[in-house]
Amino acid sequence: TGQPGGGIGRLVAAQSAATHRAVIDALAGAQRAIEEIPRPFSTAVEEHRAEVERAYDAVKVLQRVLATEVVAVLGSTLQFNDNDGD
Repeated sequence: TGQPGGGIGRLVAAQSAATHRAVIDALAGAQRAIEEIPRPFSTAVEEHRAEVERAYDAVKVLQRVLATEVVAVLGSTLQFNDNDGD
């Protein structure tokens, strides 16, 4: 619809409030971890490895929630592969 709350989140929330909350929490955690990486990212990989690894781990948690919980709630399939940009 182009309006907030009209996307896949609404579908997930209608099926499982717990899964919806898990997605929101995982997304917020990933965003927070990425924001904590000092800029520029090009030097952070070497100079701030701990922050980069925390962000990587947080994004992997988000990926797991999407690939398992959301997919199960929606009754669909999802596969990540080497072309996904990870």
